[in-house]
Amino acid sequence: MNPALADLECALDRLEAVLLSPEEEKEPGTLAPPFRECFDLACAAIRETADPGREDPSAPLPCLRMAFRAGWLWEEEVWLAMYRDWSHATDGGIEDFGGFFRRLPHYLRAFERLGDALARHRARPAS
Repeated sequence: MNPALADLECALDRLEAVLLSPEEEKEPGTLAPPFRECFDLACAAIRETADPGREDPSAPLPCLRMAFRAGWLWEEEVWLAMYRDWSHATDGGIEDFGGFFRRLPHYLRAFERLGDALARHRARPAS
């Protein structure tokens, strides 16, 4: 398993724990950081799977396009919304916290599906 994929699995556990926390603890300051971490690690896992050993700090959009072309991602609407939320979270704050909160469970499932797709790809014998 590539290191970024292993780190993504751990980050997903942390995001899920935050999502399962009591309602009064859910606010942008507690939800945005684990979400950003998962998104960043998802991009790193895509890059590591596509080109092992390459340290490429490229922007997320080219990374996501590569994953769509490879068939590792297929929910374009979810990933584009995720990218927008990641951009807002990175640039200073989530504007629509209620919408962000409602989207997080969908994002969690999309991250998990990506992890599964990358693990399957890595498990395939080299041709």
